[in-house]
Parts: sequence; C-alpha cells; structure tokens
Amino acid sequence: MSTASVDISSLYHRRRLLDTSLVWTFGLLLYTPFGIVLAVLRLLLFLQLWLFLRVAPKSLPLRRWWFRGVQPGLGLVVTSEGFGAEEEQSSKVLVANHVTLLDHCIVESLLPCVAVIEPSRCPVMHNTMGHGPYAVSEGPVPLTERLQNHLQDTSSLPVLTHPENGVNTGTALMAFKQWPFSVQSSVRPIVITSWRPFPIAPHYFHSSIIPDLFFFLFVPFTAFHVRALPTITKEGAESDEEFSSRVQKVMANALSVPVCQHTRRDFVDHVKREAQNQSSRASAERQPSQRQSGTMSVYDAMPGLSSNERMVQQVQEVFPHAPYDIVARDLATSQSVDTTISNILEGRLNIDVPAQPTRAAPAATPKKSSASPAKSSRMKATKILSFQEQKQQLILASRARYLKRAAGQQ
Repeated sequence: MSTASVDISSLYHRRRLLDTSLVWTFGLLLYTPFGIVLAVLRLLLFLQLWLFLRVAPKSLPLRRWWFRGVQPGLGLVVTSEGFGAEEEQSSKVLVANHVTLLDHCIVESLLPCVAVIEPSRCPVMHNTMGHGPYAVSEGPVPLTERLQNHLQDTSSLPVLTHPENGVNTGTALMAFKQWPFSVQSSVRPIVITSWRPFPIAPHYFHSSIIPDLFFFLFVPFTAFHVRALPTITKEGAESDEEFSSRVQKVMANALSVPVCQHTRRDFVDHVKREAQNQSSRASAERQPSQRQSGTMSVYDAMPGLSSNERMVQQVQEVFPHAPYDIVARDLATSQSVDTTISNILEGRLNIDVPAQPTRAAPAATPKKSSASPAKSSRMKATKILSFQEQKQQLILASRARYLKRAAGQQ
C-alpha cells in the first residue's frame, strides 16, 4: 500500500487491557483464576525449554523441532508459509516487522538465525537464544561492518533485523532504518501478524519483557502467522534509502497496511507533548477556583511557574524586600499566602517590615526628667500600647493593599 497519513497514537498501545467494557472486564475476572494456574503450569514447561536451548547448538535440527513441539503447550500457535529449503540460502539478511518482543523467537523456530536486538531488554532470553554480541546500540557503521564480517563465512547463520526499531501495533509500517539494507545487496522480507482471543495487548509502550512473557503464559493462546516473501535485490544505482523504501512498500502490501514515516522517537515526543498538555489543562482547571477565592494573580497565567513559585510571587507583591528563600520555606509549611503574610507582619519570620512614614515631631530642648517612678511606668505602658496599635494598623493596611491588588487582577 502507498504512503498514507497515519495517526501516530494508533501505532502504540497505551495500556495492556484494550477493551474496558463491562462484558470483557467481567469475563477476565472469571478467567483470572484459570489463567494464573495455566501460567504456572506453562512456566514449568518454559523452564525445561530454557534449559534445553541453553545447551543445544543453534545448528542442531533437534533444537528447532523441540522448540516447535512445545510451542502449543506454551500457548503459541504458529503458522507459516514461504519457508522452503531451497529458499533458505537465497539471502542471509532477514528483515521483519515488529509486533511483539518474541518475534525473533518465533522466526528462529522456523529458520535458525542470529537476531540483532537490544540485549538489555532481556539478557537471559538473549543469551538463551544464542543471538550473539550484536546490538542496535552499537551504531549503524560498526554494526554493519561486524555483520558483514559474520556473513563472509558461508556456514554462518542468517541475520534477522527489525528495521522499524520498535514494537508497534501493526496497523502500519513505521519508518525503516537504513543500515540493514547496507549489509548485503539482497534481503529477504518476513511479515509477522499476531492475534489473541482476549483484548490483552502483547506489548504496550511502557512495557518490558517480564510482564509480556507473563501474559503470553496467561492468555489461552497467541496466534502467529509468519510469511517469508521472495528475496529482493538492490538495483544497480539504487541507494540504501531507495532500497529500504521499496522493501517497506512490498512488506506493507503483503500485510495490507499503510506505510508511514513516523519513528519511535516521534512517538516518544508525542507522549511527552500529551503529558505537558494534560498538565496545562489541570492547571487551567484550578484557576477558576483561585479566582473565586480572591487569590488569583498574574503569575497563575504563567505555565512555567509551579504553584509554590506563584505563591512566593504573590507574597513578594506585598513585601518586595522579602527574601525568596525565606518566603518559600514558610509557604512550604503554611501552604497559604495569607498565613505567610501574617507571619511576616507578626514577626515570626526574620524579615524586617518597613514602618509607615510618620510626621516628625518638633525638636525639643532636652530637659532633666523629674517625673516620679509611678508616672514613668504609666508612660512606658502608654508607649507599649501605642506600638501595639501601630503594629495592628500596619497589619490591616498591608492586608488591605494585598486584597485591593488581588481584586484588581481578576
């Protein structure tokens, strides 16, 4: 099929359960006890297969026969076409689409090969299958050179690559990496499809090999159909980019899916943008309640500021001289702009509050005090009372300025 506009969100599953309707949810709840027992029994069989694959050479025919024989017991139903003995030596570079993390195991049960995957996904499985020290993280140039050296030996096994460089839903073929098409002048395409009776995704975006393996053992079965297409050879003046594009279109036609130019990096960026948009929407939903409470500030409209930073700015609107770190520490405890302002005015924070300007009293000639002790005590009490009144007036005036400024910003 030709290149089409494909929604990038359709290329990856976001969650394991694809259908959350009441019918499927109730059905899965009923199936869960049986599925757990089935997974435990299959795990015992899987351990036996793992031990056998660890010791059996990859070129041993019994290894492939045993692997295919135990697949139904593990819940893997594999059908294939196009894997003829006369065609297996036509090309030693296999390119396949990527729908599950077990694609390389399924292909190897049909045709012994060395898969180029990332060992960090599951080192145990990588070593068990004997895929060798080839990883995508090496980089295209050194990896291509090593694979070319590997294929120079006529007795070497074919190399399996996944040009899409990431598992996807299979609804479209993603953009191909070009390095697999520079290893040799011919490649053999392999197309893979999978299906499950339950709406449980074999892989989703944030998943790893361990939960994927569990659900392979948990569901009744997972059906795979693997089809080997005829070998495609690079034409005379054809570049690697043109060659990969031609192979991609042939595979897309075989799968009856469109071709797109999205990459895994594009989807990662898409997920990040969605997370940022959700955060912005959540912040916008909080703003109406802030307006109703009278605490809305111009800083609330700045998406780059956190809620604590906005509260610090609101306090500094009333007290510009207040240090940022002291205000931020108090807000982390009080979680209230009004409480922090009160703490500043009442002297609980180590911040000097500027006094309101007063009219200077006329200078008087100092005189020797002749007041009695009782009169002096009354004068001191009057001064203390006057200071408390001034302080209370200062608190009320500051609060009035703050409320007036907040009301003007609504």
